Amino acid sequence: MGANTAHNIYCRYDNVGKCGSIDCAINHYTLKAQNSSDIYGDRCDRLDLFGLKGKATCGYIAWFNDDGEIVNSWYKTR
Repeated sequence: MGANTAHNIYCRYDNVGKCGSIDCAINHYTLKAQNSSDIYGDRCDRLDLFGLKGKATCGYIAWFNDDGEIVNSWYKTR
């Protein structure tokens, strides 16, 4: 669930490589999109989706723009 947009984001984790990868889709009447990212970083907590850089922590992803400002966050609902 996107905190700023209330869009439901459906993601699937794949156990590939060192940290895995994630494939996500947004299916909303105002926005339909699909994107995937390898998960990377020393702590396997970084990803890049939909043109933003994310940092993941226990079912929560904070999204940052190129200036390092937080622009959205996602949290796991199930």
